[in-house]
Amino acid sequence: MSAKRDALHNKFANSSSQRLAEIFFNTKQIRELIKPESIVGGYSPINSEIDCLPVLEQLFKLGIAICLPVVSNKEKHLTFYQWKPGDKMVRGSYGVCEPLTSNKEIIPNVLLVPMLACDKHGNRLGYGGGYYDRTLKKLRARKSMGGVTAIGLAYEGQIYGEIPHFEEDEPIDIILTDVGAIVIS
Repeated sequence: MSAKRDALHNKFANSSSQRLAEIFFNTKQIRELIKPESIVGGYSPINSEIDCLPVLEQLFKLGIAICLPVVSNKEKHLTFYQWKPGDKMVRGSYGVCEPLTSNKEIIPNVLLVPMLACDKHGNRLGYGGGYYDRTLKKLRARKSMGGVTAIGLAYEGQIYGEIPHFEEDEPIDIILTDVGAIVIS
């Protein structure tokens, strides 16, 4: 019975990820963000996170530089390394697949952020480590480099009216789901 359930879950997840990619490329505000010189950071999905790899694969085909994070346990933030589909990955902290640190380190100006839940004000919940909050704060402080735009990715059912947030939490700029996009003003 669990093999049938797993197959159904994979089919649902794959179709949701494909819809997410379609919405990504059909959202005007996102299309305006992505330029030939853009660097887009993504993530390797774990557990119930929506898969952003179809988006990254299409961006790569368009010649956009893409990168994935590596967890830095010392500083408790993420460092990004260039990645392309098919590159070798290693299992890092928390069991997440990460690019090789021998790849070129690059800094994204658009960051796809996984979410367990969010609200329409841009507040998000992750797994509680604060890695994305610290990373977004650091990237946003780099005003001379243009900062970063954070696009939170989730399934539509993960959006709530309001979720708890704290002063150290960094909001996202755009919510993207398998149903549509919400631009936070």
